[in-house]
Amino acid sequence: AADPSRWEATVDSSNSMVTLSNGAARLEVKVCTPNVTMVNFMETGTASPDTLVLHQRSWAPVTEATFDVTDESVRVGTTKLSLSISRNPLRLVFTDSNGTLLLDDGGSMSSHAIRFVKGTSGPMYGITGQLNQSLTVDGNLGIFAGSNGGAGAPFLWSTNGFGVLWDSDGGGTAIEPNSFAINQPTKVNFKYFLLAGRPREIFRGVGEVSGFPPLVPKYVVGFMNFEWGMIQTELLRHIEGYRSRKIPIDLFGIDYEWFNFGKDNYQEFE
Repeated sequence: AADPSRWEATVDSSNSMVTLSNGAARLEVKVCTPNVTMVNFMETGTASPDTLVLHQRSWAPVTEATFDVTDESVRVGTTKLSLSISRNPLRLVFTDSNGTLLLDDGGSMSSHAIRFVKGTSGPMYGITGQLNQSLTVDGNLGIFAGSNGGAGAPFLWSTNGFGVLWDSDGGGTAIEPNSFAINQPTKVNFKYFLLAGRPREIFRGVGEVSGFPPLVPKYVVGFMNFEWGMIQTELLRHIEGYRSRKIPIDLFGIDYEWFNFGKDNYQEFE
């Protein structure tokens, strides 16, 4: 663990980043876009490779980013957001451009977990990689971004103006009315992204960080049928049933267990 004394700060304006160091421990805070900031906490000074959650890319310098270093704190700002990082003890407070509190980590940051107190209570939304019956998410949820049946970058957001996306294909989140905790047990560093703005701005930020999906082909907006666990004769019979009745169908999806199920994690076709 790092010494609790003040963290030393080094600003790299050409890369829109500030690094705080305390012995071997490092905290990197990088402005990626005016409303997206990366926070990378390396408790031992080293980092694991990024998971497939993150889109591998370089970030152009954000010319409007400002860094104000004082004896007590480091303030990072853009026209969309502000971060105040206390240097003794280490603590991160996230506000919007008007100074309205969005999130406060209360000094809870570690290499595997962090807990945020929300500036305003309210419902949370997001993606944890598992099926939900509701648009809202709450309680204790596991992260399954890389497993069969699970997809998406682990991501929580609120209509109160913030979103958090973190680099993990495991772990979980615990969501309460006024706070939420996130964790990732598989890496030696904890990398997450803070996003500010309206929902449209937040979701664009998610695309910037984790990659934009390709434009779907036109037939995907037509009529589709998916079936699970069938054999070839059944597949052909059902397709012929549509054709003989002159029912237009644009796609027939073959779900798993039609092929070599169980040979590996992704049930390849053979």
